Amino acid sequence: MTMKRRARPIRRMARLSLKPGDIVVVEYDRMLTVERARALRTALLDRLPKGVDVLVFDGGLRLKAVLASQNADAVLADIKLRTA
Repeated sequence: MTMKRRARPIRRMARLSLKPGDIVVVEYDRMLTVERARALRTALLDRLPKGVDVLVFDGGLRLKAVLASQNADAVLADIKLRTA
């Protein structure tokens, strides 16, 4: 008897406006075979705007970044107000 794995529900989703040069990062809790990761990346690339790249992180790997932007000062000021 084989057990079928159920897909985990999506926990967070945001609507994005992607443009060339952007990178979509997919985080997967379990390890993926190289073939499976490539297939996932290819499937996403086929559906994303041209010039948008995809990174697949498996095995629970996470990546966080703080990016400099024109609005960074306003965001930081807002955070400081909320935590004061």
